[in-house]
Amino acid sequence: MRGLLLNISVETNSPGWQVSQLQQRLLEKWELIGNQFAGSLADVSFPGWLNSTLVRLIIHLLFWVMIALLLILLMWKGQQLVKWYKRKIKSRNNRKIIKNIPEKKQDYSVDYWVIQAQKAEKKGEYQEVCQCLYQAMLQQLDSRNIVPHKSSRTDGEYEEIIVKIPQYQSYQQLLWIHQELCFGNLSASISLVKNCWEAYESIKRL
Repeated sequence: MRGLLLNISVETNSPGWQVSQLQQRLLEKWELIGNQFAGSLADVSFPGWLNSTLVRLIIHLLFWVMIALLLILLMWKGQQLVKWYKRKIKSRNNRKIIKNIPEKKQDYSVDYWVIQAQKAEKKGEYQEVCQCLYQAMLQQLDSRNIVPHKSSRTDGEYEEIIVKIPQYQSYQQLLWIHQELCFGNLSASISLVKNCWEAYESIKRL
């Protein structure tokens, strides 16, 4: 019972629920204002050319169109706020997942990381797929004596070196994806995994 009450409390305190309640209150407020305005229009004495039923109907219609557009804008802004909050939470969770993946070790071969990426893809663990292909790239740079491995070397330092070699774009793409997954708001997806595989296959052909 306490668990159920706790879940209800969390849901009612979430930004999404609060935005929903705010939208509901705004809808009720604008409906009240609209009804009051419409009632006041009925008592207003218009000039002769405005006294026709058609003109009054057009005025009423334009007023309600404006109200509807304003409400749509408010609801859209509310949805954007909820989506932003969800992306922020997801990004925070993604960074935690990535930190739990083992760091590169020199005795791990390129084939090892590729196999790990394939296993992760079968499980639908897209974060880990991207991370393993990133590690495979680093191992390949080390094996080819392009960039010797250093645990303290950052993505920025890798990029400064690889831009000096021909056809560095595929390396750069994997570095950028890794950096955005770890420190940005990028979320792993099937399409992102596809991009990682394409970049890695390009690197293999170099």
